[in-house]
Amino acid sequence: MILSCDDLMLSIFDEQLGDKHQLIHQKAVAYLFNQAVELVSIDVNVVLDFGFWSKTERREAQKYFSDRGIVAELHYMNAPDVQIKQQLQMRKLEIKRGDSKAYYIEDEMQNYLDSKFEEPTDDEGSAWVNFVRVF
Repeated sequence: MILSCDDLMLSIFDEQLGDKHQLIHQKAVAYLFNQAVELVSIDVNVVLDFGFWSKTERREAQKYFSDRGIVAELHYMNAPDVQIKQQLQMRKLEIKRGDSKAYYIEDEMQNYLDSKFEEPTDDEGSAWVNFVRVF
């Protein structure tokens, strides 16, 4: 089962939460972590479709699940910058057409978010998935 923080938040709240976004995001993550534990307890495999943007976040998630006897794997999708930009442009068009309910990310915000991302390192035990898609 795929658990997505963005899907949960966008199904309940408007896209613009302002100052409360981070607090609500943390609560959504905690809720989905608990749901993941419940699902694993009934033998359901779970994929957490989260950003896990920092090494600290990834370490905390690993510890959370390890403390509950669950072995968690990190899979990092490493796409070329040009592909990421193309995907974001397609997503923006889908949102404008009303075909997608996702966060609309302006270029300035994307640059800010990119600057905050910490690529996983070898010591994190992550599985790297490298791919290139030609459009």
